[in-house]
Amino acid sequence: FSAFAAGLSGVSLYLVFLQPKQYYPRFTVFCQGVAALSGTGAVASLAGFPSPLMSGFGAILVLGSMFVLTLLMIRHRFVPALLMLILFLPQVLTLFLQIARNFSLLPMTFWTTHVWAIMSMLQIPFVALVVMLRVRAQEKAYLIEQEKTRLHRDLFSMVAHELRTPLAVVSSAIANIELQTAESNPELAPRFLRANLGLSRLNSLIDNALAEDRLLDK
Repeated sequence: FSAFAAGLSGVSLYLVFLQPKQYYPRFTVFCQGVAALSGTGAVASLAGFPSPLMSGFGAILVLGSMFVLTLLMIRHRFVPALLMLILFLPQVLTLFLQIARNFSLLPMTFWTTHVWAIMSMLQIPFVALVVMLRVRAQEKAYLIEQEKTRLHRDLFSMVAHELRTPLAVVSSAIANIELQTAESNPELAPRFLRANLGLSRLNSLIDNALAEDRLLDK
């Protein structure tokens, strides 16, 4: 169960931290499938179905996919990939020690038996650092997006305020022309009506936008 659960959490961590989907969508789907198989194996192992041989092959598949993913992402995201590579190397070492012990190439000692647990405990601070860096990156991206939104709203508010003056001038000019031509050119009345309706709609749009901006500020 621990082998399958470690495979599920490891592949998921790599996918979340490295974000390879935009660069390698097909391989990302493959890694997601490996994570799903690991999760299925973890659940099935509680009922005693998977054999140790299956977990060994599963560990090789998981570590192989993570290693290939890390190497591919070095081109696109060097620092995160390098951090994950440092995290990956102890896992490979522990896997080889476990295989060597299972094939009697190494004696059954405390270190060869519990090396996986010891290495996992040593990796906990490093995993915490990786997660913290991921959270900081997301927080920075969120703050940048918030600043862009604020700048857009400020620009729109300024433009909306600046539009009021020319619209008032145009409205006043149309009203004066309408008064001067009401008797001599009555056929222009429908056109003045359409112009006034257009100006009224523009003013309403500006009023609504400014009201929404004030609501968002609060």
